[in-house]
Amino acid sequence: MKKNGYKTGIAGKWMQGVSDKVQMMDGSLDARDPDVAKRVKENYKHLQESVKSTGFDYAESLYYVNPGQWWSDAPLYTPKELRHHNQEWITKGAIDFIEQSKDEPFFLYMPTTMVHDPMAHDSIKADPQVTQAGYLDEAPDVQPPRHTIFERLKGRGIDFDNIKPEQEMQAHFLSGTLWLDDGIGAVLDKLDELALADNTVVIYASDNGRKAKFSTYDSAAKMPCLIRWPGKIKPDSVCNELASNIDFAPTIYDICGITPPSNAVIDGKSLLPALTGGRYKRDHIFMEITVERAVVTDDRFKYIAVRYPPQIREKVDKGELYNHWCQPMEFGVWGHSYNAELYYPSYFDADQLYDLSKDPHEQNNLADNPDYSEKLTQMKKIMRMYSRNLPHPFAEFKKKNQS
Repeated sequence: MKKNGYKTGIAGKWMQGVSDKVQMMDGSLDARDPDVAKRVKENYKHLQESVKSTGFDYAESLYYVNPGQWWSDAPLYTPKELRHHNQEWITKGAIDFIEQSKDEPFFLYMPTTMVHDPMAHDSIKADPQVTQAGYLDEAPDVQPPRHTIFERLKGRGIDFDNIKPEQEMQAHFLSGTLWLDDGIGAVLDKLDELALADNTVVIYASDNGRKAKFSTYDSAAKMPCLIRWPGKIKPDSVCNELASNIDFAPTIYDICGITPPSNAVIDGKSLLPALTGGRYKRDHIFMEITVERAVVTDDRFKYIAVRYPPQIREKVDKGELYNHWCQPMEFGVWGHSYNAELYYPSYFDADQLYDLSKDPHEQNNLADNPDYSEKLTQMKKIMRMYSRNLPHPFAEFKKKNQS
């Protein structure tokens, strides 16, 4: 993007590794102590350097990871009191970049911390000057005030001044989503204000669902994606074609008229024809996470292969329960895959075949049904095709020369 005249910026969460100069800090430290505050700022400076070393011109309002463990004194990159969301800070970082770049082509990446832990409603009530870079001199004023979030959520059955334990997750998702929506709205308003909206493509996408996370079931892997391009994409149109997040890079290159670098491996396919009413056809897509691989075909069938490493497979065959992270199920909340084994009855099956048109919730495994033996064979062939191009082996789907 930079070589083709684009200024590149990021504001938000970075989870792609940092320099070893970034040091863990005990959670009990006082973030207002001058020496501690200095360490926080040094950490943040090294984080910025790490991010910029990957190619970004601009890197502000950064989080090392999700600001979780706020309840704990365990070491993280900041003292505990700074481990809160601050959506306004991320929004301001994005808006500042747009204002600085308004006279040239730009690419902005805005990965937010919503709606991960800690609880959004707790962060909304926290000091608005708290950030991963320390305390701000003043809170950002770039989107609707925080206190109005709870006011606008009245009538949803939750008293945000007295949240019951069983309402915690609902309160978190309601308030966090609205807080995020305010931030996105502020960015869109800035594009309007600067008369950039008609010449700016906005892509909104998520990476996974909460239910059965770390799996290839649709509740974890099938995500909404909204794309706005005035004059090019018809308003209120819906695309039901197969698509994958690996398609974003080639789509962005295509939209910007950029030829990918000669040494770049482009796994995805440009969605531009599908977005603008052109000819687009995708026969299948591939997914992979932990010990799962899956393929989905355009006739709405999904095949999931679960292949534990041999040492774990031996224990599973003896009746021991292991999740797909290869951890024993006795580990409690981290011993399962976000309740996937409760939602999906065939979670432990090595081969799973679903007809998503008739069984969208993936409850009826057809892999052992003789009526679908031909379909299973076909799906395994597609799986083998994808696996051939991957550097790591996967049971019987591995390359012949892989160990």
